Amino acid sequence: MLRSALYALRVLSGFLARRAPAFLVAGACTLATAQSHPAFFEVSSTTSKVYLLGSIHMGHKDFYPLPASIEQAWKASKSLAVEADASDPAATMAMATLMVCMPPDSLDQHLSPEGWKQVETHFRNPKVVEGLQKVGLPEAALKMFQPWALAATLSVVPFLQGGFDVASGIDMHFLKRAKEENRAILQIESVDFQAKLLSGLPKNSQEAMLLETLEGLTSGKAKVEISRLVAAWTQGDLDQIQRLSQNAAKSPEAKIWMRSLLETRNPGMADKIAGYLAGHDPVFVVVGAAHVAGPEGLVERLKQRGFKVRRLF
Repeated sequence: MLRSALYALRVLSGFLARRAPAFLVAGACTLATAQSHPAFFEVSSTTSKVYLLGSIHMGHKDFYPLPASIEQAWKASKSLAVEADASDPAATMAMATLMVCMPPDSLDQHLSPEGWKQVETHFRNPKVVEGLQKVGLPEAALKMFQPWALAATLSVVPFLQGGFDVASGIDMHFLKRAKEENRAILQIESVDFQAKLLSGLPKNSQEAMLLETLEGLTSGKAKVEISRLVAAWTQGDLDQIQRLSQNAAKSPEAKIWMRSLLETRNPGMADKIAGYLAGHDPVFVVVGAAHVAGPEGLVERLKQRGFKVRRLF
């Protein structure tokens, strides 16, 4: 079983710090040929600055190069802060026991009878079968996942089908550069925190999100959603990103999941960023764009704390 657990974790590694965009959408999209102009802010205190970049966690080579203002801010920063360092294999491997079901436990035991029946029906859908092949997950391994972990895995399938990959994501792009340049890497949260957050959600919320993720694969509705998300991110349209995040989950149970992923995490993120601003060295902060957007997002929260926020892009 250890081998199965490690395999499941390998499939999920690199995903845990990529929650918001992956759960918002699924499907393929056509990328614009113009340069990306993501939302980018300078946040100032009396002693320091933070550069805040709203990211998309699954990326594409066409996202690069990033605008000159972002590159200039990167050069001016002393350290990088991300939601969690998903490039650390030790951190992700430690979460195997939260992601998988250890025999005699299995996925169906964590779902209602009706929920499991629906999941089995989706598993037989050709679009889901194709998606499982894309992510490299054999059908025999499905029952070893916890509901939240399977939902997380399946939610990245359409990104992969659309030509996106983890390595081209904004977070991983800057993590790679930070390591190459020997810059300090700060974690606003951690892989452990994020995995425990998801695994600790109510079972009915996990089931609802799994079913809605599978429905997105089988119906193809999410193809439109990913096109909208990528377009909104490349244009720096935080209002649209906010609307997408609000409409991502349909049922009340799934909405609990989404709120736990987004709004409930923002106060803690704002606390960490305020801590950086109490120092003296500029910090380059990369978080999912959905955390930046909206009345409960980081931009508004930092303004409310009295920091000067200026949009650079």
